[in-house]
Amino acid sequence: MDEQRMNSLSMAQVRQIFGVDDGPNDEFFVAELHPDIPNNYRNPFRINAGMIAFCTEGAATVGIGLDEYRMEKGSVLICLPNNMMQFVCEQPTSIRVIVFSDAFLKDIHVDLSNLLPLVMQIHRCPFFSLSPEDWQMINGYYNLIAATVSTKNFVHKKEVIRGLISSLIYRMGDLAAEAVADLPDSEFPRFKSRRELYFENFMTLLYDHFRTERQVGFYADRLCITPKYLSLVVKQVSGRTAAEWIDSHVIMEAKTLLKYSDLSIQQIAYELNFSTQSFFGKYFKHLTGLSPREYRRSATKG
Repeated sequence: MDEQRMNSLSMAQVRQIFGVDDGPNDEFFVAELHPDIPNNYRNPFRINAGMIAFCTEGAATVGIGLDEYRMEKGSVLICLPNNMMQFVCEQPTSIRVIVFSDAFLKDIHVDLSNLLPLVMQIHRCPFFSLSPEDWQMINGYYNLIAATVSTKNFVHKKEVIRGLISSLIYRMGDLAAEAVADLPDSEFPRFKSRRELYFENFMTLLYDHFRTERQVGFYADRLCITPKYLSLVVKQVSGRTAAEWIDSHVIMEAKTLLKYSDLSIQQIAYELNFSTQSFFGKYFKHLTGLSPREYRRSATKG
């Protein structure tokens, strides 16, 4: 595995992954994945962008992080930025994707804070199936976006694309909420209390900093509260302590790098801001029961 793939790829590099010609806009693109076209998406890669993918024909195995999902016609996958991904398409298969950068989301004023409960559920369950009516609607959105992208000499082209993708994201949020609401123990908390707002902000900070910051105090300082109070409110809201959330994110990233990359264990330790390989090994074994070397051997077996 190319070590570069362990870092988040730029939009230009993501275009290459999906076999899309260079375009004038580096904030979004649309593409159709087929098993018979040149591409690099069969190998694991990490993208620094959001993505909505839906299958229009055939089937494919899609890896997100350490989990695998089988996509068939009518199913949808929502990928959040910085996830490890891999597509293995069967013959014949067609998967349509819409990819958009964080900057694009900010530009179209999508309020991610209102969607945080959904974002957390997508981390847990990024895959779901649509009804025939909803699938036709999403397919219609793609057709409109793709047609607008390919239209030349269009004065308000960018504004129209922004509006279409913004509408699609909000509609997908509603559909995903309906889908995961039917899952066991799936509830969407409404973050209205002060402690729930602290938890929301903690999770946002954690997503950005877990690779370098493992101390509860770092997050508490950013939120202008004490580590003890942060741990208390996080436990009350989520049932897990702040330290457990931090460890969970770090271990998942470590497992992903051990399984998919050719980075040495020492390089992974430095990538996750451990002072020594030995410290990383003790941390990993304490939380997983295996040494990094043992986990890599078991995860890559066969």
